Amino acid sequence: MDAPVAPAGMGSDPAALGFPSAATDLFRGPKYEVPFDLTGFTRLQHNTNTNLNRSMLSNNLSFQPRFTKIMQSHTINAGWDFRVYRENWQSWGNAEGNYAFNTTYTKATDSASSYQGQGLAALMLGQPTGGQIDRDGTRANQALFHGLYVQDDWKATSRLTLNLGLRWEYEGPTTERYNQNTRAYDLTSASPVQAAAVQAFVSAFPTGLALPNGSTLTAGNFKVLGGYLFADANHRSFWNGNFTDFMPRIGFAYQLDAKTVIRGGWALYTVPKGLAGVNEAGYSQSTSLTPSGDNGLTFQANLENPFPSGVVDPTGAKLGMLTGIGTSVTYYPLDVRIAHSQRWSVGIQRQVSSGWFVEATYTGNHGYDLTQNSNYLDAIPAQFLSTSLLRDTATISALGATVTNPFYGITPGTSYNTTKTIAISQILRPFPQFTGIASPVPTGASLYESGAIRVERRFTNFTLLANYGRSKLIERSTFLNDFETTPQKAISTSDVPDRLSVAFVAPLPFGRGHQWGRNWSGPLNAALGGWQVQGIVQAQSGRPIAMGNLTYFGDPSKLRTDINSSTINQAFPTSGFYTLALASNIRTFPTTLADFRGQAVNNSDLSILKVLTLGKEGRFGLQIRGEFLNAFNHPFFSNPSVDPTNAAFGTITSQYNLPREVQVGMRLTF
Repeated sequence: MDAPVAPAGMGSDPAALGFPSAATDLFRGPKYEVPFDLTGFTRLQHNTNTNLNRSMLSNNLSFQPRFTKIMQSHTINAGWDFRVYRENWQSWGNAEGNYAFNTTYTKATDSASSYQGQGLAALMLGQPTGGQIDRDGTRANQALFHGLYVQDDWKATSRLTLNLGLRWEYEGPTTERYNQNTRAYDLTSASPVQAAAVQAFVSAFPTGLALPNGSTLTAGNFKVLGGYLFADANHRSFWNGNFTDFMPRIGFAYQLDAKTVIRGGWALYTVPKGLAGVNEAGYSQSTSLTPSGDNGLTFQANLENPFPSGVVDPTGAKLGMLTGIGTSVTYYPLDVRIAHSQRWSVGIQRQVSSGWFVEATYTGNHGYDLTQNSNYLDAIPAQFLSTSLLRDTATISALGATVTNPFYGITPGTSYNTTKTIAISQILRPFPQFTGIASPVPTGASLYESGAIRVERRFTNFTLLANYGRSKLIERSTFLNDFETTPQKAISTSDVPDRLSVAFVAPLPFGRGHQWGRNWSGPLNAALGGWQVQGIVQAQSGRPIAMGNLTYFGDPSKLRTDINSSTINQAFPTSGFYTLALASNIRTFPTTLADFRGQAVNNSDLSILKVLTLGKEGRFGLQIRGEFLNAFNHPFFSNPSVDPTNAAFGTITSQYNLPREVQVGMRLTF
C-alpha cells in the first residue's frame, strides 16, 4: 500500500499574504506557499512534482487459495490467483496559481537589450507579468486479475522428476470509478471540424495545394478524421481483455549419477499490463493570467484579482472528438495484444571432487508482442521525405514552407485558431488537426541466449566462486522512421557478450595454524596473524553505443572504438562521417552496431580484515578492515559523443566510475 498525503497543517494561508477573497475563492487544494517566479531571484514555490502536492492512495489486494493433493508419485498443486489493483489520485498542480514577475512593465524602455527593470519591483507593485492556475482531474482506477493453474510434480523414476503445468490468465482492463478517461481513438470518423476545414481549404486552394513531390492535394483528398473516444457507463473499460492466454510449462530434473544432475525446462509467460491506458485528456485545464491586453497601457489582472474573467473548468468528455485538437495526443488502443515471453534453460551440475562444484547452463528468453510507442499515425508519408544521404535543404525548406491554415478561426482555444499559416508538413500528416499522435503497438520482440559456466569451491575459511557467461541480446524495439510499422532488428544497447566475475574469501598463510608463523608469540600473532582477504573481480564487454540519424561514408560494420586514457580525445575514427545535421530524410543508418561499443569493464574490489577476540571468555570482538574499491585504479569512461554536428564528436568528456577509494574501519562488538 502506498499512501503519501500532505500533512494537513503544512503550508500557509494565501489570505495571510494579502490575497483578497476575489482571488482565494478561486484557489483549490492544500494551502501551500503561492509560487512566485521573480526574474533574477530564486523561485519561491512549492514543488508541484512531489508527494506534498498530491494525494494518493493505492493498494493491491490478493486472494490466492491453493489445493495440494499427493497421490503416490504425483504431487498436484492447483489454485486461483485473484488480484485487485487500485489507485486513487489527486494532483493539484498550481491549484492556487503560479505567478511570474519580470521586467516587462518595470523597465524604462521597450528595448530588448534594456537592463533596467526589476521582477522584484513588479512583485512589490502586485503586478504579475504572466502565470496560470490549474484545475487538475482526479482518478480512481481499478483493474482485476484472474489466474487459474494446475501443476503435477511427478516422480517418474528414482532418478527422473517431471514438472508439468498449465496456467490460464485473464488480465481485466482498467476502469475509472466515474468514467473520467479516454477510451481509444476513432481513426475513421469525420472530425467535427472537417466540413469547415475543407471549406477553408477550398477557399485557400481552389485548384488544390501543390506538394513538394510535384503532386497536388485536392479538397477531395484533404481529410480531417479522428479524435478521442471516452469511457461511459456502457463502455467503462479502457481496453479489451483477452480470455485466451493459456501458458504451458514443463520442467525436469534427472540424476545421472551420485554426483551429476541435469535440469531443464520451458515455460510461457505474459507481461502484465497493470493499470494501463490511463489518460485523463479533457479532465484537466489551465487558465492563463493575462495582465494586459494593450502591452501595459492598461491592466486587467493583478494580484488582487489575477483571473478577472474566472477560471476555465475542465470540459471532461463534452468536446468529444474535439478534445486535444491543436495539441499532441496519445491514446491506448482497444485491442492491444498481451506481451509474451518464452523462457527456457538446460544445465548440468557436477561435483568433480571434494568441495568443488561445476555447473554449465544454457538459457534463453524470447519476448514477442512487446509494446513500444509508435508515431506511425503522425508520420509524414515516405514519398515526401528525402532519400539523399546528405542534408537536403530543398526538401527541408519545402516541408517547412507555410501555407494558409485551414483550421484558422474554427478551433477555439487552440493555437491553430489564431495562427493564419501552417507548415505544409503538418498538412501532410494523417491527422493534421493534431500536432502529434502516439500510441503503443505490440510489434516489439527480443531474443536473449546465454551459455554460462560456474565453478564453486568451498572449504573451511576459503571460498571461491567464478562465473563466466557468453550471451547475445537482439531486439526489435526502435523504429528507424516514423512511417514504419515494423521496428528494426538490431543488437541491444544492453548486450554484454562476455562477462567474468570471480569472488573469493581466503586466509593469509601467516600466524598460528598456518604455514608461516605457527609458533609466533601471542602479541606477534595478534598483530600479524589471522588476516583474511576478500575480493570481487569483474570483467565484461562494453555495451553497444546508440547512434543517431547520420551518414557514414564507409562500411559501418567495420567501425570500432578504442577507449582508454590515451584516446579520450578521439575514441574512434571520425573522418568518414557527414558533419551536417540531417532532417526530413528517410533514415537508413542503424541505431546500434554490433562492434561499436563503449569501454569494457575491468574492476576489482579488494578488502583485508582481521577479527580479534578480547577480554575474558572472549566477551569483546574487534574487527579491523581495510577496503580498496577499484583497487587497481582502472578508469571506466563514459561513451564518446556520436553526434557529428557536435564539437565534441568522437571525444569522451566524463568518467562513470570513481578513482581508487580506500576505506579503513574498526568495529567493536560485545
